[in-house]
Amino acid sequence: MGGGSMAEADALALLAIARRDLQAARGMTDATVFHEAVWGFQVQQTIEKALKAWLYLSGIQPPFTHDLVALLKLLEEVGIDITPYRDLARFTAISRCRSATTINLICRTLIAPAATAGPKHW
Repeated sequence: MGGGSMAEADALALLAIARRDLQAARGMTDATVFHEAVWGFQVQQTIEKALKAWLYLSGIQPPFTHDLVALLKLLEEVGIDITPYRDLARFTAISRCRSATTINLICRTLIAPAATAGPKHW
């Protein structure tokens, strides 16, 4: 990854927002306070921004879409193995799953720093 490129700057900006969105989603796991649709939307936004950041870092201008399946397909088209991330596509329709396991999966696979199991770009 070349230092200072516009794509890299855009990717890092999206990733920072995704981290913020993930933090918000973590705070919304109490179903007595937040409706699952509100939580699911926050999770979907987290994933969308992280996937778009990954696209930027892969040399692709992300399309204007909220469709996680379409974003995952674009990553796959440039040779990225999306197998570990396929289950995240269910958040396109805002999943009803509110578990800590789901939040940990998002953090571990998409938002993680380079030292963890997330995409190697980060």
